[in-house]
Amino acid sequence: MKLTKRWLSAAAGLVLTLPLLPGPEAPADEGSWSEDVDVHSANDPGMPRDTRCRGVFSLFDARVRTGMTSAEVCDALLEPVWVAETEVVPIYVLAGLLPVEMTFDGTVFRLSLFDPLGQETVKWYVFLRLDGDSSMDEEDMRRFLAGELDDSRAVLGEYALCFPGPPANRESWIQRYTPEGMELLDWY
Repeated sequence: MKLTKRWLSAAAGLVLTLPLLPGPEAPADEGSWSEDVDVHSANDPGMPRDTRCRGVFSLFDARVRTGMTSAEVCDALLEPVWVAETEVVPIYVLAGLLPVEMTFDGTVFRLSLFDPLGQETVKWYVFLRLDGDSSMDEEDMRRFLAGELDDSRAVLGEYALCFPGPPANRESWIQRYTPEGMELLDWY
């Protein structure tokens, strides 16, 4: 996989992609984020937060693809009731690092999993870009994930899963999903 780092400047309208020197590798050995993950744990409020976050990430990784409609994403995420426990933030202005591309005909959102008040110290983020409308708000994203947003209004353009890393050192990494496939990005 190609490692890259992306900086975007909304003011200048520039996107700069640079190759990275050796960086994080998605763990494939014992202790991998996807090892023994029950995808149904995402909707189970009785499970620990990290288990539920891993369940959400596993659903996105295995079942969600760019170009999906609201109803298709809802089905792929097994009717995500966990969204009610998630902080949803639309991103309209950018100044810094963002793991998905901003476009003029889409809206980018950050989901902070199981952190409705933004108070958790370990962050599990999902960034999504909905293509088709650049003025969508938090409620539109919630309706999109619930399968209730009109298919003519938006489709999933791309998304990124931002991992906090193994508990021992919390090195983070990002898996970015575009129409071209998945790439691993270094967060720092």
